[in-house]
Amino acid sequence: MNSVPGIVPVAAAEASGSGSLTPNTLVQAPTPPQSPTMTSSAAKNTSTTLISVSTSFSPKARHQDILPRLVFISSDSVHFYVHPHVLTAASTNGFNRLLDDIFRQNQDADTMPPSPMPAKTVLLHSSTLNVILHAAYNAPCSQFAPSTDTLVEAIDLLPEYGIAPCSCIYSSSPTSPTPSRLYSLLLSHAPFHPLPIYTLAAHHALEDLAVASSQHLLSTQFHMVSDHVAIRMGPIYLKRLAFLLLGRVEALKRLIVEPPPLHAPTGMCSGFEQKRLARAWTLAVASLVWDARPGASISSPSVLFFHVDIPQQVVYVR
Repeated sequence: MNSVPGIVPVAAAEASGSGSLTPNTLVQAPTPPQSPTMTSSAAKNTSTTLISVSTSFSPKARHQDILPRLVFISSDSVHFYVHPHVLTAASTNGFNRLLDDIFRQNQDADTMPPSPMPAKTVLLHSSTLNVILHAAYNAPCSQFAPSTDTLVEAIDLLPEYGIAPCSCIYSSSPTSPTPSRLYSLLLSHAPFHPLPIYTLAAHHALEDLAVASSQHLLSTQFHMVSDHVAIRMGPIYLKRLAFLLLGRVEALKRLIVEPPPLHAPTGMCSGFEQKRLARAWTLAVASLVWDARPGASISSPSVLFFHVDIPQQVVYVR
């Protein structure tokens, strides 16, 4: 069995609620001292079925001192033991109508979960379902290192499961002065995959995430924006991206096109020296403007002539 972060093999009898529930222990039949023939026969009749269980959503994972009441089984056969009352509170459609009335009953801490525990099949890969459940629980999932594609897929599916992305992806809120865990995780992917993160933020109107991730888009070329990405991004955020990439160059041109103003001649700087400086400035500006790109670094040969501070509102999408 392949080792997957956040998933451990557990004996089927153990996960179903019979016996001691220790996620890393495998249940085996007792082996009394018998003759070699009887021992061999007993070993043939003994079999242990293993299932994959999420480490975060295990049979013993309590929430508000309540044990799980329901099992979600992903498309790759990973078992997630969940609390229906948490998902009911986070979802507006019964978690995509997976929660029946029977699962919302008997949620007291003193009430033992049913045995065997009801199970529902969810047609999602375990990595995607893991992110969705952590979002519903408002719990961190960065320890599992989900890929950018997995995060994008999971967040796109949140509305299908009755969860608004803006409710769990925000830089701050009236009730929380700190960014949400999912917001921080997405922002950590922005330096390496800026266009997918910005497109995701644009698609779900996550303004704060779009603004924060846009600073990593300066090296983006328009040929990288496919028709699908442009449609998904929408006209408003596509326009902002265009202004970001094109407006930054125009702002640079406006700032440097005019040479330094002339001043009264002095002993160290005569009128002739000022004119020579103006000609050198014009030549340097022409070279810089010709090679100017939104993502040009100050270490570029042309930019070494200047160190211009671009206004902050040009850098970020506002």
